[in-house]
Amino acid sequence: MAEINSGPDILDWKVYAGDGNVEIFEFLLAGDPWNLTGAIIEAQARKTANDTVIAITATVTMVDETLGRYLIGWNGVALRALLAGQDQWVGEWDLQVLVANASLPRTFLRGRFTAVSDVTRTSA
Repeated sequence: MAEINSGPDILDWKVYAGDGNVEIFEFLLAGDPWNLTGAIIEAQARKTANDTVIAITATVTMVDETLGRYLIGWNGVALRALLAGQDQWVGEWDLQVLVANASLPRTFLRGRFTAVSDVTRTSA
């Protein structure tokens, strides 16, 4: 039986407190770079998908919006605060894209979000 899956792909993301935790994403449409000029890209993590409290929000930096390239990452200092002395914090995350003139976003990725406490902490 065939299936149409309009839902997001699963991508678990493990991050390390105190580090940059930045990855480059390239969005494609039909295999070609997707021009995301004017789009809003957001990613958040929460303890559970239904939690009303946002635990942490990703930083999204445009590299080349005409080629759909963005840096998406999690602030290491904010991750340390999220951990609040724990060795790890586990929740859920997802990433949405709202293209210009669209009324609803499209969630492309979701998965488990794990923040792990760092050991070596520089004073810089």
